[in-house]
Amino acid sequence: MIRTTLVNHKRIERILCCFVLSLLLCACVGVPIASDTAQSTDKGLALFEATTAAHGKRAFEKINDISIAYDSHWYKLIQKIQPILTDGQYRQGSEERLILKTGITAQQHNGEGGTKLVFRQRDYSLSSVNGSSQVWYDNKQVLDDEVIRDSASLVVDAYRVFLFGPLHYLAGEHIFQDAGSTRIDGQVIDKLLIITRPGLGESPEDRHLLFIDRESGLTIRIRFTLEGLVSTRGAVVETDFSDFVSLHGVMWPTTFFERVTKPIPNLPAHRWSLLGLDINRGLTAQDFVDGQFSERASVPAKRL
Repeated sequence: MIRTTLVNHKRIERILCCFVLSLLLCACVGVPIASDTAQSTDKGLALFEATTAAHGKRAFEKINDISIAYDSHWYKLIQKIQPILTDGQYRQGSEERLILKTGITAQQHNGEGGTKLVFRQRDYSLSSVNGSSQVWYDNKQVLDDEVIRDSASLVVDAYRVFLFGPLHYLAGEHIFQDAGSTRIDGQVIDKLLIITRPGLGESPEDRHLLFIDRESGLTIRIRFTLEGLVSTRGAVVETDFSDFVSLHGVMWPTTFFERVTKPIPNLPAHRWSLLGLDINRGLTAQDFVDGQFSERASVPAKRL
């Protein structure tokens, strides 16, 4: 009798596990798949033009360099799942510099673990080159760990998407397709699928789904694939943007919340804020040698 009861309990546990797993798989939210021969649609291009105009396309195209500052809060489970990508002991706050025309990004992260410096250069106008990244921990360069460098590349490119929203896709050739509409908090939202080749970091391709508020034209959420790392292939994340401010003719989000939607649905991952921003210091590649910020680059971003 006892043996039979144990067998029944194990069978029930297996059934429950399968049931929970099926619920999780059903709840996962992805990004529409497009064929290799997919082309932009007229409505997709029109949506893209409208949202980039709402975000300040004309003013954005006059920007040479941007200096920004972030704070950062990581949720515990995502740090356990992706410890190298999140790098929570170092990525707790940052000063970052972007030079748009040359595709340079320099990041100085600080946290309990110390200081992490990242230098990445990528020509985002090209459709065949992912770029290259260098990483330093406490002034010691990482030379023999490809995963750390590839993770840094993915982070830099993703943060460019987070900061610029639809303006990120002005550089390069992409495919723009209308993906229908939905509602978020009662607002009508148009969805725009963008296929980028190459993708974020070392990915050959990623798919991005933009959620555009029909009334304001602002992109308030972006969901995208993460094919740039072996450990993230098949995963999908989405980030909500809020508390927009208008500076230098551009609409900048200042509050960000990122969650995983696949393979674990609605898993909170990261929350951060834009603390400072200023533009056109006249920065060049010479302001970042061996991962170090020059005196001009080191001045903290102007607090909002």
